[in-house]
Amino acid sequence: MQTDAKINDSYFSKSEKKRTRSAEDEFFEDGKPKDKEPFPESKAADQREVDKEVLAAVKKTEYLAKYLKASWGLSKGEYPHQLVF
Repeated sequence: MQTDAKINDSYFSKSEKKRTRSAEDEFFEDGKPKDKEPFPESKAADQREVDKEVLAAVKKTEYLAKYLKASWGLSKGEYPHQLVF
């Protein structure tokens, strides 16, 4: 994979903000919901680049796309750490 060193889990995580008020007070400031901060375009462009590389890798493996789309669940008495694929 040809990704930059800047792209890691912390790059795409939300920034930590110190809250001085409750979340409800912040949400309903001045009696109306607070506007959402737009997602930075630079991060969106980086995500598209990463997605392009991941999708190319998925297409190279024969049944990987079908496997990733398949849904499954656990029945009573089944444990995920005991499953064999």
